[in-house]
Amino acid sequence: MENRRQDYRHAFPPGERFAVQLEAPGGRWSATGEVVDLSLGGMAVRLDAPAAAFGVDDRILARLRVPSPLALNAAVAHAGEGGRRLGLRFLSSASGAADGTRERVLWAFLLDAQRRALQRLRLAGEGRGEPE
Repeated sequence: MENRRQDYRHAFPPGERFAVQLEAPGGRWSATGEVVDLSLGGMAVRLDAPAAAFGVDDRILARLRVPSPLALNAAVAHAGEGGRRLGLRFLSSASGAADGTRERVLWAFLLDAQRRALQRLRLAGEGRGEPE
């Protein structure tokens, strides 16, 4: 299968996933869940409970902490697992400066998450007596 993603995507193991709150425009619905993976261009979310049917390109506001609060306008790229898993792509805002800030915040968070994951792998390797 071809990887069509343009950005590095960091997958979070189940014990390291963090909360996300999703809201539809106009307050039609809201849902909570956890971030499964994240990139500069989008994320996969596993919802706590099945949500309403989603269509590709439905708009969503996603609120998360990375580590400070961030609100991201997104559109559904795909839905699965009976409405419990969503793939979201982030939408550009009217302000290039706001998009740049979003990317800087996400990139710093992703670099830190990757650094922690590499550190865990190194420590696990040392625990088994494997050479560095």
